[in-house]
Amino acid sequence: MKRASRLDTAEDLEKIVLEAGSIWKAAGRLEEAARENPGNVVLMHGAAMAYEESGRPKKALRLLRELLDKHPELAPSHALMGRVLTGMGRHNAAVKSCKRALRIDPRFADARMAYGHTLFNMGKMAGAMRMFRAAARIEPDNSKAYEGMGSVHMAISRPMRAAAYFRKAAKTDPTLPMPSWSSAAL
Repeated sequence: MKRASRLDTAEDLEKIVLEAGSIWKAAGRLEEAARENPGNVVLMHGAAMAYEESGRPKKALRLLRELLDKHPELAPSHALMGRVLTGMGRHNAAVKSCKRALRIDPRFADARMAYGHTLFNMGKMAGAMRMFRAAARIEPDNSKAYEGMGSVHMAISRPMRAAAYFRKAAKTDPTLPMPSWSSAAL
């Protein structure tokens, strides 16, 4: 049996988001579609992601708990839960979720990114830097990992090193919106 540590792509997911016209509307439609197709973990995960991205973390958390009760092997859902919990300021719970994701799939860059952001928000810059570096080693084109490293260097008052990482992030993905304060380092 195939280990389900990653979610497969779902054309239905993109179709629902495009038809809804906004992430706010898409979240409800994705949840509805997931309820109609209870075996489709991608739709449930997508609904949770849409709730998180539309500023409704409690709904995202509810869906993720429900999903992970039935499918604890889903590293992306654990990582997303970590991201949601970090946004809610529940850092210790976020660390646990990120660690679960990494136990399932140690090479899952999104889990490393979520963990890095959690550690950054906790003021643990050395740990955050390790997670962002690991994500960049796993996915060398991960512009967000370089942005994270730049943010860590800004936080520890190393603007020249920060600038190098922000430039690398911008080179990797020119469409990446950079924080306004990052331009001071460039």
